[in-house]
Formats: sequence, structure tokens, C-alpha cells
Amino acid sequence: ELIAIPSYFAIAMDNRRAESLEGSMKYFLIGSLSTISLILSILIFYIYSGSLVFSSNFGMFDYFGVKLAFVIFIIGLLIKLAAFPLSFWIQDAYAGSRTPYLLVISTIPKLAVLFAFIKVILMVPYLNLGTFLFVFSLFSMVMGTFFALTNNDIRKILAFSTITNIGYILIPFSSLQGNLVNNSQALSVVYFYVLQYVLATILFISVLIYLEEKYDTMDLENLKGALSNNPLLSVFMIVSLVTMAGLPPTSGFIAKFLLFAYSYSISPFLVWVGIITSVISLYFYYRIAQELYVKNEKSEKIEVGFLNVFSNSVLSLMIVFMGFFPSLFLNIIYFAIISVFVK
Repeated sequence: ELIAIPSYFAIAMDNRRAESLEGSMKYFLIGSLSTISLILSILIFYIYSGSLVFSSNFGMFDYFGVKLAFVIFIIGLLIKLAAFPLSFWIQDAYAGSRTPYLLVISTIPKLAVLFAFIKVILMVPYLNLGTFLFVFSLFSMVMGTFFALTNNDIRKILAFSTITNIGYILIPFSSLQGNLVNNSQALSVVYFYVLQYVLATILFISVLIYLEEKYDTMDLENLKGALSNNPLLSVFMIVSLVTMAGLPPTSGFIAKFLLFAYSYSISPFLVWVGIITSVISLYFYYRIAQELYVKNEKSEKIEVGFLNVFSNSVLSLMIVFMGFFPSLFLNIIYFAIISVFVK
């Protein structure tokens, strides 16, 4: 919550636009609803067990009320993750925000909630949430992809792409039960996927910042040829789009391949849905590239500072490097998981 609170103000700072205030208000109200759900579930659990420690009260999960409290808690986290159909706030929050603030809104809160989500699921190995998460994963992949295809605002496309990727991330979660050491590979793959997607998102948004400053719009129709005379920004945009689309040789391809390969034995159906939606999603990534790179004589040169060129170059190289040497990062993530989750 401490991480999310500044986001409410960040979205509303552009008070010249009604959609900024609307997006901020929706984000705040839904965030409050999520928080109420979390507090309510904790209260119910405390009433039954007299403790707030999940892992030391496994016996309490025989009670229906405790199971219900835990499901409410997970729903509260899924709202914050923007898993469909609990994602009705994210497109307005993204569209209402000035692009620089998307760097915070789309990364830090999501990472914190995802970490908490995994931590909580692992603490309660006796509850089988496979079917429950199956539904959220399926609808997130399908509906996120569908709505991304029907939008022209790049920020909304990014929002729906985020929903789709939350669906991918949820696929292997039904296997994350029992001893963590036996499931460290699943967690390593999930966090590797999240890491590369966050890096690609940061790179993508860093280019959008320049486009918004220059053209004061994020509508694709008004950005035709915006990058046709800007080779540096073009390279950064291509790397980010190719990575988010999951194409080789970037880390996006390796991460998605590993995620689907590991998850196939868990839910072949969801993996095939993931593959199909991944192929379909190529269209809206291609559409962004097509509009930005079409030849436009009116396109102007955009000046990019040295520090931004350097930081974006490092991000691009890291994304590609992760694609060629995934085992290095997977090993680092594995040891991090053991140190954090295993006590």
C-alpha cells in the first residue's frame, strides 16, 4: 500500500485532463476495495486462529471461514495484479497517467504484489487453487489480447498487454504447492519471465516519454512516422517490442518458451491458449511498429540526452544478453529464491 499510494497522486497530477482525474479516482477506489478485501480476510483469519501467521496454523484451513478468508485475500492481490476480470481499472489508470509516471505504476507496485502473491500461496500448501487460478489465467490471456487489438492508445495497449502477461504468469502456479526446493525451477522461470518483461516495459515507456513530449499524444493515428527519422529511439523501440512479443533472439522468447515448456505438464490447455494468444498479440505489436515507422515527411528529429541513450542502451543489451545466457540469470534467481523463501 505504501508503494501504491504515490501512484494515485502521480496519475492525478496532470489535472488539465479529465481522464487523469478519472483514472486516478478509479485506481484509488479499486485499490481501496483491494485493501478492504485484504484486511477483511486477515480479520477473519485472526478471529478463527488468534494469530496472523499462516504457516503455523495449517490446521485452521479445515474451517470453511478460513478458506473463504484466504480466497478473499488472493482476490485482493489479483485485483492489484490486474488479472481479468478484476482488471477494469488498469486501462483508465494507464491512459490517465502522464507517460513518465507509467515507469512507476507499471513496475514497482506489480513486482511487490507479485512477490506477496507467491509468498502467500507457498505458505498454504494444503489448499488446491489450481482451478481457481486456471480461470483467471484463461480470461486474462484471452480478454487482454482481445482488448489490446481494439485500441489505438498506446498506453491502453500496454495496459491490456500487462493483463495478458499476468495470464501467462498464472499458468504454472497450480504446481507451486509443497516444498519450495522441489518447485524452485517453476519459481525461477516465473521470476525470469517477470524480470525480462519489466525491463522491456521500462525500455518501451522510456521511448514513449519522448514521443509524448514531442507530440503530446499517445494515439497511434496521430503518431504516424514519429520514429522514421529517429534511429536511436527506433532501435530501442524495436528491442522492446520484439521482447514483449516474445520473438528471438531476445529474452522474451526464451522466457516465454521456458514458461510454456514447464507449464505444459501442468495444463496443456492453458499453454495452447497462451501460444495462440501470443501469436495473435504479434499483430498489435506489429501495428505499433507499423504506425511509428511509416515514412512521414513531417516527422521531426527528437533530441535524446546522453544519459538516456546510455541507460536505454544498457537495458537493450541486458535484454538481448538474457536471451543468449538465460541460465546465468536463472541460477541467480534460484539462489535468491532459496535465500528469501526457505527459512
